[in-house]
Amino acid sequence: MPVPPGGRTVQIDMGWEKGAGNWEPNSKFASIWKDMPGKISAKGSIPGLWIAPTAIEHKLPLVKEHPEMLQQFAYGQTPIRFHFGYFMDFDRPDCKAFIRNFMREKVNEGWRYFKVDFTYPLSTARIAYDRKKTQFESHRDHYKLLRESCGPDVLINSCIGTIDRYTIGSVNINRIGGDIGGEWNTVQGNLRDLLSRAGTNGVWYQADPDVFYMRRENSKLNDEENFLLTGSVGLIGGLFLTSDYPSQWSPESRKIVESFWTTDGPRIPSNHFVAYDDNNFIKAYLVSFNDRKKPRHRVGIYNWSDKPETIKLSLNELKLKNNLKWKATSTLKQQSFQLKDKVITIENQPAHSLRIVDLNVE
Repeated sequence: MPVPPGGRTVQIDMGWEKGAGNWEPNSKFASIWKDMPGKISAKGSIPGLWIAPTAIEHKLPLVKEHPEMLQQFAYGQTPIRFHFGYFMDFDRPDCKAFIRNFMREKVNEGWRYFKVDFTYPLSTARIAYDRKKTQFESHRDHYKLLRESCGPDVLINSCIGTIDRYTIGSVNINRIGGDIGGEWNTVQGNLRDLLSRAGTNGVWYQADPDVFYMRRENSKLNDEENFLLTGSVGLIGGLFLTSDYPSQWSPESRKIVESFWTTDGPRIPSNHFVAYDDNNFIKAYLVSFNDRKKPRHRVGIYNWSDKPETIKLSLNELKLKNNLKWKATSTLKQQSFQLKDKVITIENQPAHSLRIVDLNVE
């Protein structure tokens, strides 16, 4: 696959470490760890690493030896146990030193991209180290620390799953939704969040909508659902991540991926617009580009239903100017449609499907 202008990243995800708080490679990775960043770089990719620098596994000696570093209901009591383990009170100087040293160590190993996870567990019931600070200020200062520790040239992806403002100015990329998952119900729920938040992409940071799948093996998504997911992520134009091996793609699937993964990279739109139907479902997602003199748009048209439906979408619903002469074309997932009297009609659009139409002024 070509390397787009923003770079191509190979991210080693959760599972390389001995455990949260013990950030050394486990037995699966120990023998190859030292050379891994260099090997990834030699292939023209950015070495990326999943980390959770504030998380501490319950069995680590630090829990008993330095409980003061962890969030607590009251001093001297057992630390607050979250669903995923214990977490530092990252306003503390000793915690800041731990995080700073850890980040610098990984940068020195050669890693140039970090997906920073599990920074959001910060209990409102804790006895805060600095009681004058709001939660927002604590989160904001934590990300400032991460940036200062890494330096300006390392990419940081804040995996917070929301569009909170405290990461702005400190990160390159921000996760704007939950884990996509491989079940249709999870996928559709997360996509509706993602499309409604995608307007932050290219404005506050580059958006990370999580991974797409185009593989058939070991997947609970069918071909239409895979295309709906991949096409939506491609339209958003932020991070374009897959957990597939490209060898798992059929020729048709690879062609779809390549239509978004070009030498120009996934396109960051100049404008986003979401059209809802009467049931408050996302009917269409419109992205616009300003790289030509004439207006140019792509619109994703959705059928979330469990059965085929005829979809009608007026240009009025997309807030496009009626006094212009519009031309509609489609190069992806070809299906007959027509644009007549300023209305796009798709007959019998399959269940759980997406169709992408390009709209240009003639």
